[in-house]
Amino acid sequence: MPHVVNGIGTWYVGKRNIRTRRGTCNMCNATGDLSSFETTLFFVVFFLPLIPLGAKRINDQCAACKRHYVTPLQKWQELRDDTIAETSSKLDDSPESEEAALKAIEACATFDAKEEFLGIAASLPPAQHQNAAVLVSLADGYRHFGLGKEAAEMYRQASVIKPDRSVSLRLAAVLFRYGMLEEATRVAGTLLSECKAEDRWLLNLQVSALQAAGAHDKALALLDQFSAAHPGFLRDKPFLKMRKLSEKNQHTGKAVSSKLLNVREFKEADGSAGFRVARLVGPIVGVLLLSLYLSIAYFAGQKRRVYLVNGTSYKYEVSIGSQKFSTAPDSQRYITVPEGVYTISVNHPLHLIPDFQADLTTSFFLRPFQDPITIINPDSLALIQKCTATYSRNPPPNSYQIFTGKTVHDLGSIDCPFTSLPSTLSVKQGSSETRTSLELIPSTNVETLSLITHYMGPGHLPDRVINGIKFDPECEIYEMAAGLANPDDLEQVLEPLLKTRPVIVNVHRLHQDLCEERHPKIDLETEYQNLLQTDPKDSSLLYLRARILHDPKSKIDTYIKASAAATPQPYAIRTLSRLYLDGGDFESASRYADQMMKLSPQDPAAQQINRDILFARGKYEECLQTPQLQTDPASTTPSEAADKLTCLAALHKHDEAEAFIQSYAPATDPDANVLRFSMLSILAYCEGDLTAWKKYNQPGGVPSFDMLVHTRALPDAAKLLSKESPISDRLTLVLAAYLEKQSDLALAQLDLVINELSTSTFEDRLGAKWLAGTETPSELQLRYSAPRSVSRTTFLAVLGHRRPELASVCFPLATKLNFDLRYPHLLVEQSLSKR
Repeated sequence: MPHVVNGIGTWYVGKRNIRTRRGTCNMCNATGDLSSFETTLFFVVFFLPLIPLGAKRINDQCAACKRHYVTPLQKWQELRDDTIAETSSKLDDSPESEEAALKAIEACATFDAKEEFLGIAASLPPAQHQNAAVLVSLADGYRHFGLGKEAAEMYRQASVIKPDRSVSLRLAAVLFRYGMLEEATRVAGTLLSECKAEDRWLLNLQVSALQAAGAHDKALALLDQFSAAHPGFLRDKPFLKMRKLSEKNQHTGKAVSSKLLNVREFKEADGSAGFRVARLVGPIVGVLLLSLYLSIAYFAGQKRRVYLVNGTSYKYEVSIGSQKFSTAPDSQRYITVPEGVYTISVNHPLHLIPDFQADLTTSFFLRPFQDPITIINPDSLALIQKCTATYSRNPPPNSYQIFTGKTVHDLGSIDCPFTSLPSTLSVKQGSSETRTSLELIPSTNVETLSLITHYMGPGHLPDRVINGIKFDPECEIYEMAAGLANPDDLEQVLEPLLKTRPVIVNVHRLHQDLCEERHPKIDLETEYQNLLQTDPKDSSLLYLRARILHDPKSKIDTYIKASAAATPQPYAIRTLSRLYLDGGDFESASRYADQMMKLSPQDPAAQQINRDILFARGKYEECLQTPQLQTDPASTTPSEAADKLTCLAALHKHDEAEAFIQSYAPATDPDANVLRFSMLSILAYCEGDLTAWKKYNQPGGVPSFDMLVHTRALPDAAKLLSKESPISDRLTLVLAAYLEKQSDLALAQLDLVINELSTSTFEDRLGAKWLAGTETPSELQLRYSAPRSVSRTTFLAVLGHRRPELASVCFPLATKLNFDLRYPHLLVEQSLSKR
């Protein structure tokens, strides 16, 4: 039988060729309607027929217990057709044959073939109607098809030809059920007079017939007769129920019908429309589901999730199809657009970003199962960090990936795009789950380049710098990192940008530096003098003019004009504060620093100069109160952390310094070991604890360059230097060599420094000449024109040792500028004390 659970399972749906007859169920013995019909077994969901599992023939399904016999419809039809055809053929061949007649009649009854049965009954020859067995078979057939009168007549004829108790019992049953009470009572009276227990069913029929006629006295008499013969009947509930019914109505003579006598004619029906409709339900549901699925796919395609990211310092507008979206500097925004292939154009303030194509399509049929995150970054400079976190009892550290350098990033499915990951997650014991998130890292920050190097390798930096200058030329970080890029590529990128008006200051600064390094014969002074004549009061042009002047006084005067213009040039103010700081005029430097911080409070370079000036003036407490040193340790850059430790050391706040280091680089984080040792090294050196400093400067037990210089293992220190080593390291080694009177080593390293400075900017070339002794600087030049690519303090100390005639100016200035307590503060101090 079919079976469902919560409306899901198998079920019969629809009926056709229905045949219903009155009979007794072979399984529950209940008397009632027995139905036979054709149906279809379906797999149903909430009783909705979806998948047909095959046509079936249901035989004699009981109205009470619903049990039945089931056969595959095709097999049943084949068996029916074959059996009826075969038996009919044999009967046709031998019409007088009793066996052939009985088999033909039985086959018609078995397969509910009423028309065939009636045809056979009418075609039987007269001789067969004198055969008691054939007559009984015909009577059974008539009774099967609900033809009571015909059945009774056949039973009577059979009884006349060959009296038989079993035939009489069948006759009595038919008579009772079809309302022929008088004859039925006469036939049954003879049979029931014997009071046989096995005739109980006939007793039930006669009693029911008497009760239906209102003859309750006769019914009680008959019951008494049987109970006397079979006392056990008095304990039988159905028997007692019939008795109580007659006792109740004995005096009223009320007729009480019984279902035993509720005989229906054998019914035939073509079946409900459900049989035909049921087979259409699955396809219809399939079409509806497909339509729903296609609709979902279509509408999902009209709302493609996209994050528009701006990685520059400019605000610009992006056009995608007919829609326009504004993007703020260094930010992201969520948008939706219809799927398609788009030519994306950017309305950049300087018209720097070219159009590009973005394929925002997914597979139509797979779209409902996909939830891709697409990031469009027209400038290709945004830095997107993907974090993968594992939630379990002992989770591994989070893993990170960096995506940058492309206009379109397809990142697949992301759990928390540009939102924080949950701090906790419920998972089954012994299992784990992962979640992913995206974060936009500020791309106009100097730390960006370190992140790219860490996650993607240094090979990505040249392209990063070139693209940064091309699409975000006013961001100073790319100018500062210009040395990482190929100079030819830089010049190619700068060429069109130099023509932009108003001028882009960073582009011209980089142009000036490249010309001084690669094309020293170009007359930059004349070029920028001519440019300034177009607008003599333009602060940016004044600033650019000042940068390439070689006379210190003219340079400073021009910077002052640029800073005092109607629209002050921030770079000019910043440069003046640095020039006065390097020249030892801390008061003037402080004055310009105050103006600088009001004009550009968020400029990292300006913030650093301001802290350096506070160091120089010994205002460490005030330095600690600057916003950058008051931020959360997680938001503090390494340079800011080093400055904070320097201040705390100068103020003798050792415990507070150690607490900061623990917050900034926890000892529980193995990945922070290098950073933690670096911070502890800075603290120890600033506090003068050289024993601790030595401990933190020997990673893996191998002395660092600084340690070798400090312990005066100078030849070993020299071996650690390469072509890529900073000039400041070579100058530090030269200074230590002078102290140790290792003149050969000092001269060898000094020659390398002179050669390297000789190929750089004008001021670097000038410093090389001073070191080489081919040119003698004035006091003003020493204060304001020394090389910018090296530590000014170390350069002045080395120059004073190299050229004793300059020591009277170099050493006092170097002493004044040796305010930073970090390495090589003590080495410089020692070298100046032994002059």
